[in-house]
Amino acid sequence: MKIGLIEGDGEEIQSALAQRVGQRTVPNVFIGGKHFGGCDALIQKHQEGTVVALLTEAGAIAKTSVQL
Repeated sequence: MKIGLIEGDGEEIQSALAQRVGQRTVPNVFIGGKHFGGCDALIQKHQEGTVVALLTEAGAIAKTSVQL
């Protein structure tokens, strides 16, 4: 969701994020309903090779999916 395109709701969404996870910035990534972090955290986990395992554990991708 791009906050700048949501007419009048951007500040409200960022405030809700701050209350829920303590981070107003976007993107905010959630995996399996748990807050994962922002873009930097996702890139770091991708570079470590752990994103696929996190997504598999959350049931977001099948265990037989090709490793990216």
